[in-house]
This record gives sequence, structure tokens and C-alpha cells, in this order.
Amino acid sequence: MRYILHFDEICLKGANRSFFEKALLSHVKESLNRLGKNRVRMLRSRLNVEILEDVPSSKVDEALAKIPGLCDFSQVVAADSNFDSITAAALEIFTDLKGTFRVVASRSDKRFKMTSPELARELGARIIEKYSLPVDLHNPQHRLYVKVCEEETYLYSKKIPGMGGLPIGSSGRVLSFLSGGIDSPVSSYLMFRRGCRVSYVHFHNHQESGPEVREKVESLASTLSQYQPYAHLYLVPFGDLQRAIIGIIPSRIRMIVYRRLMFRLGSILAKIDGSKAFITGDAVGQVASQTLDNIRAIQAAADLPVLSPLVGSNKNEIIKIAREINTYELSIQPYDDCCTFLVDPHPETAANLAEIEESEEPLPLKNLLTPCIEKTTVIGFSFGEKVHERGGHLKVPQQFWNSESTSEQEPEKG
Repeated sequence: MRYILHFDEICLKGANRSFFEKALLSHVKESLNRLGKNRVRMLRSRLNVEILEDVPSSKVDEALAKIPGLCDFSQVVAADSNFDSITAAALEIFTDLKGTFRVVASRSDKRFKMTSPELARELGARIIEKYSLPVDLHNPQHRLYVKVCEEETYLYSKKIPGMGGLPIGSSGRVLSFLSGGIDSPVSSYLMFRRGCRVSYVHFHNHQESGPEVREKVESLASTLSQYQPYAHLYLVPFGDLQRAIIGIIPSRIRMIVYRRLMFRLGSILAKIDGSKAFITGDAVGQVASQTLDNIRAIQAAADLPVLSPLVGSNKNEIIKIAREINTYELSIQPYDDCCTFLVDPHPETAANLAEIEESEEPLPLKNLLTPCIEKTTVIGFSFGEKVHERGGHLKVPQQFWNSESTSEQEPEKG
């Protein structure tokens, strides 16, 4: 079984193109190795894949459709680059096809004597002669693609759309705030397509919510991990910190302070994880914490860039993507949000940053944040499967409280 995989945005790259090609090649190999033996070759603007074991094509299609960086892919028939061999392969493809058709030919090997239009015309004539099928150049029911390359010629009748974008890892690592709702999984998915390797963090209060919350978040992280070879999920206990907030912070601004402390904890985890940015599911105006004033006040606590790919989306657009990536049904399962009890009936919608920072001054941040990190559970996922779980081994880098800290610590992969 043979496939051709076409690049998406990699084709726009210049001198650093090989870096992106290697990232894509690595992901394709890791993904297909789970299915069986295969051979993958990097050629100009495409990958050639040969599946060497008896694997259902539906399994291969499913795996390739979840690899960022691919424009499209096709199962192909290979033929020698001479007209008789190409014609025999074309007629075989059309054995069981009915309806209108068109031949689309391209010739990268200029030693082949026929031009692309000549080849398309002559192949079309042979198909009409053999099967009496009508030609439709504008809206055919079937397209036969013929690529004459230096090594051989490839023929196929179907292009399967890929995810597009850039390959995983080519843009660095990011840390996504995974809440358990609809938005955050979608924002993570969109960053896969920008070449980011995504880790996840979820803040929980087991005294206020049951085990079903953890199960839900794990299921979301597992579903998302199908799009990348390896991912971490950090489960951070937040109960003691919440109680400190309730005792010190006025209810009107508690949610803002709560989210600012998430970013402070996220900053520690980002140093441990090697992440270069945060990902949120924020969409402007969707809830009280997502007004422009509140977003500014909350993100001011972050020491890394905050990326919000859904910032201009409406809910229907977000739900559509959630359904496509199979996170919607998980996200709508009922659960008790760990911060629900913090919400004031009339929360602040136009936060004053100076007031927020002044309200936080009595909080003993070092004493509050350190236990949260040390009690964090780290779960590893690979291609949709849980591969390890370990808790109580993370330490706050010694220099974290120094703004010039560059200390990093990579969690073990188990």
C-alpha cells in the first residue's frame, strides 16, 4: 500500500525549510510505526509512504488525518514512467468507477516526452475507449491525478484533506490551561496547526469536586494527544490557595485574582516544562472575566506571552470545531468547576490593575504556590493513550523567585 503526502505551509519556507521537513518526517514515522512496518521517504514537497504490513487503509487514513503540516494525502498506484505502464495503471483505477471524469497530469521529470496536457488528453482517450465514460472538465465526479516523477509515476483518484499548518514541534512548546469546558480543547487544537507542542495544566479542588472532574480532564487530554507524539498533563491542587483568596480578597474581584494566580503557577510549570507561551480559551466578552479590562488585569500576571486563538470567535464556531475533533461530547458532561463558589453575583467587569495588585499584597505567594507545585500530579499521554502517572516529584526551581531565573527541569517520561 503506497501513499503520497503533500506539504502545506512548509512549501512557503526558505533556507530553514529542512528544519520543518524533519519535524514532519519524525511525526509521520512515529504515527505510522504504531500501525506496523513502513518505509517513509522525503522527496521534493512531499513524503512517499509504503506500508509494509497488512493494515486497513482506514487506519492509515485516520492516523495521517491527525498530523499537522500535511495539506492532503492520497493512496496511490505506482507505475513505470512510460505511457503503456501509466495507461495500464489508469485503466485499473477506473475498473469500478462510474460517472464523469477528468485527468489532471503533472510532469516533474522533463525527460518524459509527452507534455502534461498531452498526457492528460491521451489517457482520457484511453479511458473513454475502454469504459465509455463522459468527460467533464469543470465538475467531474472523478479526477485521476497523474504525477510523472523521476523515480516512477504515481496515479490516484482521491485526495484526503490534511490538518494543514506546520508540523508539531516546529514552533516550540506551549502550556495550555485546560479547564474542562468547550473552549480550551479547541484552542489547544488550533495551536497544533501552528506547529506547537502542547502541554496541559488543570487546577482542581478535590474538596469541592469529585473524581469525575479528573476523569473528564484526563479524557480531554487523551483525545487531544492523538495529534502529537507525547504530551504532559499537570494536575495542580488549588484548594488551599482558594481558601486563602476567600479570606483576603473581596468577592467582587476574587475571580480575577484567582486567574492571576493560575498564571503565576503556570509560570513555574512553564519553566519546568520548557514552555515558551501560555494558551487560553478566552474569547472577548464571552464571560465576565473576558472583558478587555479584565483580560488585561489577569494576563498582567503572566511572565510569558499569552496566546488566545479563539479571541475573536463566536460560540457556534467553537462548537463546530469541538465536534470535529471529538471533544464536544466530553466537554459538555456536567461537572463542578473548582472556582464556581468563588464567583460573586455581580463580579467586576472593568478591573483596575493597581487595585488588583494592591489586594494581592497580603497573600504569602511563596508559601501558597510552592505546595501546589510540589503536590502536582504529572500524567503522560502518547497518541491517545496514558503512558505514565507520577505525583509529588516536582520542585520549584531554586531561582524562580528571582525574575532573571532561567532554571528548567524536564518531567520524566516514565
